[in-house]
Amino acid sequence: SSGINAEWPLRPGIFLCVCRSLRSIGAVVKICFPLPFLILIGLTVRGVFLDGAVDGFKEYLIQWNTTVLTESTDVWSDATGQVLYTLSVCVGVMTSYSSFNPRSQNIALDKNIIGIFDLILSLLGGGVVYLVLGHKNAACETAGGTSCDEVYESYGIELIFKVYADALSDIAIPTLWSALFYGCLFLLSLGTCFSLVEGFCTVIRDSWISSSLELGRSTIACYVCMAGFLLGIPFTFDCGSSWLQILDHYIRTWLLFYLGLLQCIAVGWVYKIDRQFRRVGRAAVLVYNIGCFLAVLIPTIVGLVLTSNGHATVKSCIIAFALSGALLIGSVVSAYILMDKDKVRKTKRNSFWTLVGWHGADNLRKMINSTPTNRWAPNSFNSEFDSFLSPVRVSIFFGFCIKYIIPGCLLVLLCSNMHDTSFGSGIYTDGQLCLGYFVFAFVVFFTVLLFIYPRLLSNPAEAGDDMEDGIIGKLDWVFTARFDKPFVYRRQNSSHFLSPE
Repeated sequence: SSGINAEWPLRPGIFLCVCRSLRSIGAVVKICFPLPFLILIGLTVRGVFLDGAVDGFKEYLIQWNTTVLTESTDVWSDATGQVLYTLSVCVGVMTSYSSFNPRSQNIALDKNIIGIFDLILSLLGGGVVYLVLGHKNAACETAGGTSCDEVYESYGIELIFKVYADALSDIAIPTLWSALFYGCLFLLSLGTCFSLVEGFCTVIRDSWISSSLELGRSTIACYVCMAGFLLGIPFTFDCGSSWLQILDHYIRTWLLFYLGLLQCIAVGWVYKIDRQFRRVGRAAVLVYNIGCFLAVLIPTIVGLVLTSNGHATVKSCIIAFALSGALLIGSVVSAYILMDKDKVRKTKRNSFWTLVGWHGADNLRKMINSTPTNRWAPNSFNSEFDSFLSPVRVSIFFGFCIKYIIPGCLLVLLCSNMHDTSFGSGIYTDGQLCLGYFVFAFVVFFTVLLFIYPRLLSNPAEAGDDMEDGIIGKLDWVFTARFDKPFVYRRQNSSHFLSPE
């Protein structure tokens, strides 16, 4: 019951943070953002003067066990999932926040600032933990204890609420440092919570649900916070930590990879694909795109199967890379043969770049790098050299990574995580792990549903004149699959229509 009661002050606080959208969020961020930095700096300064802090620092940044990087993909999956989670990407948070930005906002500079501060905060957080763990390890060795180095092997909830709490109790004025550390965690979790809630509220506010039910901003925030409170009650029971670890695993290493993969496919492979169709033909583009996808998926599956059947990891990787290269070359050659020669002659453009280029990402870079007084154009030496050196520009590597590097890595990690069934072995039953499977399956189902009915989360006010009046007309518009006709959006309070072009 004490856990449930502790939930009450947090949910009303989150509601107050998001009830007035950016106004209330901006006021809270001014406190929740700088204060954890100051607390972590203070804890770091205190930890440096502890006995054994040097050993903890060496364990943190110097004495790395690099063999774990090649033994399995667990470390890579955990690190990638942590980066995606701390940056709040792939879950709609950054998308909802960026929707409030003016068109003149320098997004390229913003992403650099966000990435740098996220790195600094992560390094400070890890340093604070390892400095204190070094002190605990030194105290254990002084007392003649055995297996003292096992303190560095702890992680997750056990590390924060058991091992680290015990280590803080050995420091002078433990109440002060414990209050500062766990207060810092509370502020960081509060910032994460209201960001996720704002992501949900923005989607609902911009959809047909808000307009049909005439829901205001505060009402939507209230309903979302109430739903979050009810869903969070099971995590306050005795088995709550187990449920939390299960969901944390499947959300960070399955769900975020899946959503990130879909976003990369949408931007790198689908956006502006009509331009490729017009210039080299539909058949060539589809063969190349599907071939590239299979060139990553099939070798990954083959490599995992070979490794699980006892074959050497190096040999399995060589076979997988060879198969991937063969499929990739085959897709390129097949696509080149299937090119529509008439369209290639008419467009008078480089057919190879048209086929393999990242046109959707370049279109986004063009919008990001352009200013009201300087219209930036991609794929020229001067513009690309300037974007490579400038911190306020997005370089050409953005498109290359979005189309080829990131989706390939995410697909490999996702397949590896699905293949690896060791999580919770001996700790959780198959019935408990079904919770993670259910959440992942629900998100997959919902994304497929959005692919079939892309208007599901859109606003009927954007329909123009092709929607009938009444609730039946709105539902008919929402649940109408339209693959042959692109959406045409218009600004609110304006008759000017904006097409995706």
